Amino acid sequence: MKDKPEVTIKEIATKINKGVTVTKERIKKLKQLNVIERIGADRRGYWKVNKDPN
Repeated sequence: MKDKPEVTIKEIATKINKGVTVTKERIKKLKQLNVIERIGADRRGYWKVNKDPN
């Protein structure tokens, strides 16, 4: 997400070799922890990484 903020959930799922549903749940958790946030609309927006989860 840092290197390609416009990445889609489907692309992330493929990259981490997980299903879209699992990927959405993990993204939801990261959003709750304020690690990432979505800026803009689903189609034209981008991901902003607020902090490293480690």
